[in-house]
Amino acid sequence: MYRINIDKSRYINIHNNRFSVYSDDIRLFSFNVSSRLNLAERIDFDTDVNLTEFNGETAVWTAESTVWNKKQYKLRVIDNCFVFSVTVGGKGVPENIEYFRGAEGSVGSNFAVAGYLTVNSQNKDRERSKFMMDVEPAEIIPLRAAPPPFVFPMWNDMNDDWIGIGIAAKKGQHNFQKLTLNAPRNNWDENGCWFTVDFEGYTSVDGEWESPYIWGGFGKDDMDVLRNYADWQYNNLGFGRNPDKHSIPDWWKGPIFCGWGAQGELRDRLGRVKKSPAYATEENYNGFIEKLESVGLNPSIIMIDDKWQNEYGLLDVDTQKWSDMRAFADRQHKNDRRVVLWLMCWRKDGLPEDECIMLDGEPYCADPTNPKYLARLEKAIYNLLSEDEGCMNCDGFKIDFMDCFPRMAGSVAYEKGVYGLEMQKRLFDAIYRFSKKAKSDALINMSSVHPYFSENCDQFRIHDFDPNLRSYKSTMQFRAEFAEAIMPDVLIDMDGFSGPTVREKLHCLVNNAKLGVPDLYYLPDEFTDEDWAVVNAY
Repeated sequence: MYRINIDKSRYINIHNNRFSVYSDDIRLFSFNVSSRLNLAERIDFDTDVNLTEFNGETAVWTAESTVWNKKQYKLRVIDNCFVFSVTVGGKGVPENIEYFRGAEGSVGSNFAVAGYLTVNSQNKDRERSKFMMDVEPAEIIPLRAAPPPFVFPMWNDMNDDWIGIGIAAKKGQHNFQKLTLNAPRNNWDENGCWFTVDFEGYTSVDGEWESPYIWGGFGKDDMDVLRNYADWQYNNLGFGRNPDKHSIPDWWKGPIFCGWGAQGELRDRLGRVKKSPAYATEENYNGFIEKLESVGLNPSIIMIDDKWQNEYGLLDVDTQKWSDMRAFADRQHKNDRRVVLWLMCWRKDGLPEDECIMLDGEPYCADPTNPKYLARLEKAIYNLLSEDEGCMNCDGFKIDFMDCFPRMAGSVAYEKGVYGLEMQKRLFDAIYRFSKKAKSDALINMSSVHPYFSENCDQFRIHDFDPNLRSYKSTMQFRAEFAEAIMPDVLIDMDGFSGPTVREKLHCLVNNAKLGVPDLYYLPDEFTDEDWAVVNAY
C-alpha cells in the first residue's frame, strides 16, 4: 500500500485495484478503479487490474478490457484535489462511462458519506436541497442553472469536513449533459456507489482517448467545496473568468427594470384576453417608464422582455409593436439608461431547415455549429446592438431558455460529435463574441453557473422564485451564494420579487438589494408613495 498526502489531515491510500480517500483518518470512499466505458451493444468489463506506477503524487493502473485494446487508470493529486481519468485504446462509440462501477460481478464502491447537496434546479433553499445517500439515482442536469456545477458536495456525520465528487473536462470535451450519482436505498455498505456520464453516441473513439476527469476536493462547508471545484478548473483547465466587477461599466450594476412582470399585470388588468408576450410593445414600455419616473425611480437598465421579436429564430424586431426601436433606445441613453433585450435560445422560428439541428428528419432547433446560422446570428446581433446608422443601438441581451438545448439522442447537427455542454458553449460563446464585437460594453445576462461558461457571463440571472416555497430570503440567498462560489466576480441579477402582500413584496425588494443587483419586475398599483420611497431607498 502507498499513500498520497493531500494536505495535513486528508490523504489517499493506494491499493492494487482501488484507492481510499481519508479525512482525519476517517475513510470516506474506497473506490474500485475499474470503470466501464460501455458501447451501446457491449458492456465494458475489466478482467485484470494492477497498479503499475506510483511516484508519490500519481498512481497508474493498467487493466485488461472486454471492449478496448488498451485500458489505463490514472489518479493524480493537484492543488490539494485529486483527479481520476480513464484512458482507452481502440475503436468504438461509447454510450456512457460508469466510474468506479467495478469489474463484472461488482456493483460499486464503498462510501461512508451521509448525504449530498444538489444545486442544479435553483428551486429550493439550502436545507431543501440536501438529500441523504438513499436516493437512486441523483442527477445533475441543466435546469434553470444552465449549466450548473457538475459536482456533488457531500457531508459525513463523523467530522465537520465536506468532500465534493464531480466531473471536469478539458475545453472541447464536454460532450455530456448530466452527471448521475448512483447510490443504493438498501444495503449501502455492501452495494456501494458509482458515477455515470452519458455520451448518447456523440463521442467517438478511434485510437487513444482519455475520459473527462472525476474531480475530488474538500472544503469546510458546501460552498467551500464549490469554490474549490471551480478554482481547480480555472487554474488547471484554462477557463476564463468573469470580468472583474471592479473594472466593469457602472451601468451593469443596475438597478434594473424588467418589463415581464408589468406585462403580466397588463394581461391581468385587461382580462387575460391575450398572453403576456403580446404586451411587449413600445407604447406599453413608454408607459412603464412614465410610471417609474412618476414614483422617482430611474433604473440604469430597461429590459424589454418576451416578445419584441417578429420571429424568435430570426431576432428581427416586430415593427407592429416597435415602430422605432432605435428612437426608443436613443431616448433611454439620453436619460442615462441602457436597453437590454430578452433573447430566447434555440428556437427555430423563421429559420430555414438547413440552419437547424434535425431530429427524426424534421427541424428541431437552431444549430450553432452551422456557419450559415452563425453568420445570420452575427448579422442580427450587429443590427440590434450597433450604434451605426440603421441599427437599433440597444445594449445587450438577457438570455433565457438556456436549458432547452438538444438533449435527445439522434439529433443531427452540421458539425458531428458536438453535444451537451459543448453545444451550449457554441451558442453562448457566439452570442458573447458577436455582442462584444457590435458594442464593446454590451451586457450579457445569463443563467450559467459553471466555470467553463464563466467567461461568457457578465451578469448571472438568479431566476424566478416559486411563492409556494414560502422562504424567499433563504432561497435567494442560497442561489446567490453558490453562484458567487462558482463565479466569484459575477454580478447577480436578483430577477424580480414575489409575495402576495405589499409587506412581502417590499421585503423581497429590500432583500434583493442586499444580495445583488435589484431587479424591479412589477409596478404594483397597491404601492403607496411611502412604499415607493422604500423601494427608492434601495
